[in-house]
Amino acid sequence: LETSGKIVYLNLAAKDAFPDLALNGPKHPFLLEWKNLVETIKNQDNQSVTREINVGQNWYLQSVIYVPSTNHYHIYGRNITERRKVEDALKESEESNRLIIETALDGVWTNDLSGRLLYVNDAYCQMIGYTREELLTMYIHDIEAVEKREDRRAHV
Repeated sequence: LETSGKIVYLNLAAKDAFPDLALNGPKHPFLLEWKNLVETIKNQDNQSVTREINVGQNWYLQSVIYVPSTNHYHIYGRNITERRKVEDALKESEESNRLIIETALDGVWTNDLSGRLLYVNDAYCQMIGYTREELLTMYIHDIEAVEKREDRRAHV
Protein backbone atom coordinates (compact mmCIF):
# COMPACT_ATOMS: atom_id res chain seq x y z
CA LEU A 1 0.00 0.00 0.00
CA GLU A 2 1.03 3.53 -0.58
CA THR A 3 0.81 6.07 2.22
CA SER A 4 -2.43 7.32 0.66
CA GLY A 5 -3.95 3.85 1.05
CA LYS A 6 -3.78 3.00 -2.65
CA ILE A 7 -3.31 -0.73 -3.02
CA VAL A 8 -0.30 -1.65 -5.12
CA TYR A 9 -0.43 -5.44 -4.74
CA LEU A 10 -2.75 -8.09 -3.30
CA ASN A 11 -1.83 -11.75 -3.05
CA LEU A 12 -4.37 -14.46 -3.87
CA ALA A 13 -5.29 -15.08 -0.23
CA ALA A 14 -6.09 -11.39 0.27
CA LYS A 15 -8.14 -11.32 -2.94
CA ASP A 16 -10.11 -14.37 -1.78
CA ALA A 17 -10.67 -13.06 1.76
CA PHE A 18 -11.50 -9.50 0.68
CA PRO A 19 -12.72 -9.40 -2.92
CA ASP A 20 -13.74 -5.74 -2.57
CA LEU A 21 -10.52 -4.54 -0.91
CA ALA A 22 -8.90 -3.25 -4.11
CA LEU A 23 -12.10 -1.45 -5.09
CA ASN A 24 -12.68 0.21 -1.70
CA GLY A 25 -9.06 0.82 -0.71
CA PRO A 26 -8.72 2.76 2.56
CA LYS A 27 -12.52 2.77 2.98
CA HIS A 28 -12.52 -1.02 3.39
CA PRO A 29 -12.97 -2.29 6.99
CA PHE A 30 -9.63 -4.15 6.76
CA LEU A 31 -7.95 -0.75 6.41
CA LEU A 32 -10.00 0.90 9.14
CA GLU A 33 -8.44 4.18 10.30
CA TRP A 34 -5.66 3.89 7.74
CA LYS A 35 -4.48 7.52 8.14
CA ASN A 36 -4.26 7.16 11.93
CA LEU A 37 -2.35 3.92 11.48
CA VAL A 38 0.17 5.61 9.18
CA GLU A 39 0.66 8.41 11.74
CA THR A 40 1.16 5.90 14.54
CA ILE A 41 3.82 4.07 12.55
CA LYS A 42 5.58 7.33 11.62
CA ASN A 43 5.86 8.21 15.33
CA GLN A 44 7.44 4.89 16.31
CA ASP A 45 11.00 3.67 16.05
CA ASN A 46 10.18 0.14 14.86
CA GLN A 47 7.92 1.30 11.99
CA SER A 48 5.32 -1.41 12.48
CA VAL A 49 2.01 -1.93 14.22
CA THR A 50 0.12 -5.09 15.09
CA ARG A 51 -3.56 -4.95 15.92
CA GLU A 52 -6.69 -7.06 16.01
CA ILE A 53 -9.36 -5.86 13.62
CA ASN A 54 -12.94 -6.96 12.99
CA VAL A 55 -14.16 -7.32 9.41
CA GLY A 56 -17.74 -8.54 9.17
CA GLN A 57 -18.03 -11.80 11.12
CA ASN A 58 -14.26 -12.37 11.27
CA TRP A 59 -11.35 -11.14 13.37
CA TYR A 60 -7.86 -10.68 11.97
CA LEU A 61 -4.45 -10.21 13.52
CA GLN A 62 -3.03 -7.52 11.30
CA SER A 63 0.61 -6.49 11.07
CA VAL A 64 1.41 -3.30 9.20
CA ILE A 65 5.05 -2.68 8.37
CA TYR A 66 6.55 0.38 6.71
CA VAL A 67 9.25 -0.37 4.14
CA PRO A 68 11.34 2.82 3.71
CA SER A 69 13.16 1.63 0.57
CA THR A 70 9.85 1.47 -1.35
CA ASN A 71 7.91 4.03 0.70
CA HIS A 72 5.13 1.43 0.92
CA TYR A 73 3.38 -0.44 3.69
CA HIS A 74 3.12 -4.22 3.80
CA ILE A 75 0.06 -5.60 5.53
CA TYR A 76 -0.16 -9.16 6.76
CA GLY A 77 -3.38 -10.57 8.13
CA ARG A 78 -4.23 -13.82 9.81
CA ASN A 79 -7.77 -14.93 10.56
CA ILE A 80 -8.06 -15.34 14.34
CA THR A 81 -11.84 -15.70 14.52
CA GLU A 82 -11.71 -19.17 16.09
CA ARG A 83 -9.11 -18.04 18.63
CA ARG A 84 -11.31 -15.08 19.58
CA LYS A 85 -14.34 -17.37 20.00
CA VAL A 86 -12.34 -19.65 22.29
CA GLU A 87 -11.03 -16.65 24.27
CA ASP A 88 -14.57 -15.27 24.64
CA ALA A 89 -15.87 -18.64 25.81
CA LEU A 90 -13.02 -18.91 28.30
CA LYS A 91 -13.73 -15.42 29.68
CA GLU A 92 -17.41 -16.32 30.04
CA SER A 93 -16.53 -19.56 31.82
CA GLU A 94 -14.04 -17.81 34.11
CA GLU A 95 -16.65 -15.18 35.00
CA SER A 96 -19.21 -17.87 35.76
CA ASN A 97 -16.77 -19.83 37.94
CA ARG A 98 -15.65 -16.65 39.71
CA LEU A 99 -19.27 -15.80 40.52
CA ILE A 100 -19.90 -19.31 41.89
CA ILE A 101 -16.80 -19.19 44.10
CA GLU A 102 -17.42 -15.64 45.32
CA THR A 103 -21.02 -16.38 46.32
CA ALA A 104 -20.41 -19.86 47.76
CA LEU A 105 -21.34 -20.38 51.37
CA ASP A 106 -18.26 -22.55 51.77
CA GLY A 107 -14.92 -20.94 52.43
CA VAL A 108 -12.66 -21.06 49.38
CA TRP A 109 -9.01 -20.09 49.13
CA THR A 110 -6.07 -20.66 46.85
CA ASN A 111 -2.39 -20.50 47.64
CA ASP A 112 0.96 -20.63 45.86
CA LEU A 113 3.59 -23.32 46.36
CA SER A 114 5.04 -21.53 49.37
CA GLY A 115 1.65 -21.50 51.10
CA ARG A 116 0.97 -17.78 50.61
CA LEU A 117 -2.75 -17.11 50.22
CA LEU A 118 -3.57 -15.75 46.77
CA TYR A 119 -7.36 -15.67 46.91
CA VAL A 120 -10.04 -15.93 49.59
CA ASN A 121 -13.79 -15.60 49.17
CA ASP A 122 -16.10 -13.69 51.53
CA ALA A 123 -17.30 -16.87 53.24
CA TYR A 124 -13.74 -17.81 54.19
CA CYS A 125 -13.09 -14.32 55.56
CA GLN A 126 -16.19 -14.60 57.75
CA MET A 127 -15.28 -18.13 58.88
CA ILE A 128 -11.71 -17.28 59.85
CA GLY A 129 -12.36 -13.79 61.26
CA TYR A 130 -9.84 -11.85 59.14
CA THR A 131 -10.39 -9.33 56.36
CA ARG A 132 -9.47 -10.24 52.80
CA GLU A 133 -6.63 -7.72 52.92
CA GLU A 134 -5.21 -9.32 56.07
CA LEU A 135 -5.50 -12.85 54.71
CA LEU A 136 -3.78 -11.99 51.44
CA THR A 137 -0.66 -11.05 53.41
CA MET A 138 -0.65 -14.39 55.23
CA TYR A 139 0.52 -17.94 54.69
CA ILE A 140 -1.39 -21.11 55.48
CA HIS A 141 0.86 -21.79 58.46
CA ASP A 142 -0.16 -18.37 59.91
CA ILE A 143 -3.77 -19.46 60.33
CA GLU A 144 -3.71 -23.23 60.49
CA ALA A 145 -3.84 -24.73 63.96
CA VAL A 146 -1.27 -27.35 64.86
CA GLU A 147 -2.82 -29.99 67.10
CA LYS A 148 -1.20 -32.63 69.20
CA ARG A 149 -2.20 -36.22 68.60
CA GLU A 150 -4.19 -36.34 71.84
CA ASP A 151 -6.15 -33.20 70.91
CA ARG A 152 -6.97 -34.66 67.51
CA ARG A 153 -8.26 -37.87 69.11
CA ALA A 154 -10.42 -35.85 71.48
CA HIS A 155 -12.07 -34.08 68.52
CA VAL A 156 -12.83 -37.28 66.64
